[in-house]
Amino acid sequence: MAKAVNADGTVATKAYLLINNKAITAFGTSGNNIVCLPLGSLEFNVDITSPEGIQNNFPGDLYTITWGDNSTSVYTLCEIKALGGKVKHTYIRSSCGSTSV
Repeated sequence: MAKAVNADGTVATKAYLLINNKAITAFGTSGNNIVCLPLGSLEFNVDITSPEGIQNNFPGDLYTITWGDNSTSVYTLCEIKALGGKVKHTYIRSSCGSTSV
């Protein structure tokens, strides 16, 4: 909280919310993360249960995946949990030479 006192004795305060948390990114593939054929699929397994899982992150975090074919997906923890800890993308065009992150 910041506090300022004017010469006439009036006081002004301003509060700031600071979220300082450890960001856990427990995303992993069960194989190769390069898909070069159209209509190929890529699935990430997301740890949502262990002590190193993303359930320990700030509940409002958003998880953005850039798939490498000019498409991006954004997930919340609740959405990833509803998907059973798996996020999947099916490519409708080649992503040769690109890596998903």
